[in-house]
Amino acid sequence: MIRNSLRIALPALAATMSWQPAAGQEEVTADGVYVHGPARAAFPVQVGEFRRAKIFRYDSAGHDVSVSYNLATPAGRLLITVYIYPAATAPRADRVRLCDREFGAVNNAISSQRDNVAPIEQGAALPAEGIDPSLGHRSAYRFAVPFDGRVQEIRSEAHLYCYVGGDWLVKYRVSAPAAVETRGPVEDFIRNGPWPGRSAT
Repeated sequence: MIRNSLRIALPALAATMSWQPAAGQEEVTADGVYVHGPARAAFPVQVGEFRRAKIFRYDSAGHDVSVSYNLATPAGRLLITVYIYPAATAPRADRVRLCDREFGAVNNAISSQRDNVAPIEQGAALPAEGIDPSLGHRSAYRFAVPFDGRVQEIRSEAHLYCYVGGDWLVKYRVSAPAAVETRGPVEDFIRNGPWPGRSAT
């Protein structure tokens, strides 16, 4: 599980933010709905008012993917990148511990890239159907970074759900200028957007 957390390294946030080193990713093109076949997760061209942007695959079998979506707001662009990739095989008794460790690695990767910045918020993720609350985590940060062509203060959020459908990790990376209201749009996206076993709407 931990091998995937290093994808959270933070390059300049000009177009899309990837958690995977550039050498390990392959961009995918799709005109319509892009489907993560093994997880039965659909990535439509549009989720509410969010428009799909970049699609990346990190393994040849297509088990490990990310897809980014943009929402234009009066205060700036809201970027959400969804990552779906395999969870480590583990008995149920070990899953909370492994999920905690994965989320710790996610936070460590963010803080190490941004001069040891600490989260301003940390706690449980938005409740999700079929997911034990102990298997969902969320943290939020604020820092200055290049975004949309200029250095500005952004709000950066990480949401992690472990063992979705028993087999998958689902991570969301949220980035937007600090003035953008993220809570409502992000919650709507998580409830209605790409998710293992959820068809496109």
